[in-house]
Amino acid sequence: MRMGRRAQIAVLLLTWCVPCFAEDFRIEFTAGYWSLNPSGHIDTSSTSVDLRSDLGIRGGQDEGSFKVVWKPGAKHRINFEVIPFRLDGDNTITRTIEFGGRTYPIEDHITSSLNIDYVFGGYQYDIVNNARGHFGIGGGIAYVNAKASTTSQTLGLTGAEQRQVPVPAIGGEFRFFPIPGKNIFNINGEVKGIAQGSYGTFIQASANAGLAVSRFLRVQAGFNFADADVHKTDGSNRFSVRFTGPVFSVQLHD
Repeated sequence: MRMGRRAQIAVLLLTWCVPCFAEDFRIEFTAGYWSLNPSGHIDTSSTSVDLRSDLGIRGGQDEGSFKVVWKPGAKHRINFEVIPFRLDGDNTITRTIEFGGRTYPIEDHITSSLNIDYVFGGYQYDIVNNARGHFGIGGGIAYVNAKASTTSQTLGLTGAEQRQVPVPAIGGEFRFFPIPGKNIFNINGEVKGIAQGSYGTFIQASANAGLAVSRFLRVQAGFNFADADVHKTDGSNRFSVRFTGPVFSVQLHD
């Protein structure tokens, strides 16, 4: 009877300790394919130019996203992320607009481009880290370099607007394995951002479902959201853009 009770206690202890082992990797690389639906506007000194109706930058454009996570310790993560946005547009404008010091008359046919280099580096501490997943909070710096240009196919004029700004960001991230003892399927997501006073706001969020193909490889599908409103302290030279859309990614970890 006594041995049976001891065995029961041992089984309970072992069951309780199953989730005590952290996710077993040191470095993780994620490459994503993001199908974008862009929207927003760019404000010059005299005109607010819409990405869709004026510049002709619409949905159906695809971008890559890349993220590296290094774990120097069980609950510590160093995150590095890069997204090079490269968007093109083509439109016959229905009003006169001023952009980059140039004036484009009504019925002018223009081509446009929007290039945004997004780079993020930061640190995360996992409050929870076990065999069922993790949840962590952290912060870092996101650097945004945005440049938009328009070219008149009728007049041959080209104008450009540019804004560069470092953005501090804080947030949280998680990964959850719903099947006990199995790392085959997971749900993960994150959100980070900040309101930086007179310089604008920034927020980025994602949600994914991942499936392990092998011990070192996962495939994921989910949805990404990014919203940035960056400008000078007086509100001028504003880039207010939003990107949403499904994302498909491959994840390697070791």
